[in-house]
Amino acid sequence: NVNEGEVLETIWTEGSWDGECFYGIYDATGVLVAEAGTDVNPDLEISLTVEYGPRLVLAGVLDFTTPAGGSSGKGIVVQAIGDIVSLSEYGIGVANNGGGTDGQEFTFADQTMANGDVLWVVREPDALSNYFGADVWAGINWVQASSDISQNGDDAIELFKNGELI
Repeated sequence: NVNEGEVLETIWTEGSWDGECFYGIYDATGVLVAEAGTDVNPDLEISLTVEYGPRLVLAGVLDFTTPAGGSSGKGIVVQAIGDIVSLSEYGIGVANNGGGTDGQEFTFADQTMANGDVLWVVREPDALSNYFGADVWAGINWVQASSDISQNGDDAIELFKNGELI
């Protein structure tokens, strides 16, 4: 297995079949991403840095009717599907009222997440404490969101990585 950021390297050892050999590395979709031994690179050396796509997914959307009323019960739940070194690469947008994207409106703080970790992004944590009980946050990782987390039934939730919609 090659992990993100690691370098995969191979060096050719000369032999009697040199004129007939070449290397090719293909990605999961079958696209040639590196080659050696052809006219493009006759030195027969490959160095490839592996990069993975997004490691964060939307796991839930919260819209509780809390005693505080209004938008106090709104939130979004995300989950890491791989280790994340800096969550600040990710953000959320809410495309309100079926009207299309407004872009990234909330950016996560710079923190790590391990594969499988779940994080609640809540608008008003005190209102949810009153709704669920004072000890609700004892077993839940959470961050406070901005007022941009204001979704309802006809809004799309968007996840961004490095400013690009994923």
